[in-house]
Amino acid sequence: MNCRLRTACSDGFTLVEVLVAVAILAIGLAALFGQISQSVFTARYLRDSTLAQWVAVDRITELRLENRFPDIDETDGEIDMAGQSWRYTLIISETLWPDLRRIDVSVSFADTPDSIISKATGFVGRPGTGEPLPPVLPPRYTQGELE
Repeated sequence: MNCRLRTACSDGFTLVEVLVAVAILAIGLAALFGQISQSVFTARYLRDSTLAQWVAVDRITELRLENRFPDIDETDGEIDMAGQSWRYTLIISETLWPDLRRIDVSVSFADTPDSIISKATGFVGRPGTGEPLPPVLPPRYTQGELE
């Protein structure tokens, strides 16, 4: 480039161009960090709600495996799972059928019991009151046809 006057030549970026580029970069990085922060929050929320659901379902399963008909009651308790202390409230209530109980479990963190993370509902029947089910056997194949 043949420049005689220094003001007519463009040897680099002006200060305004650099400031505009830095501003665009700052806006882009702020949006990127906002998305990363949202992703971390969502992953943490999903982990906590999944573990809380497991705690609730575990309590219902424990009651079912006791092989006894539970009394109508409301109990609280704490349990540790996955390095976290959980607080649960278990409500056993009547149903329209006298041989069936409803179990409602709500789960929260142990340090914030008023903030419920997950709820689960299950049912427990009185052992030995139902008709026995016939055994379910797979169909047999003989000469290419089902019996």
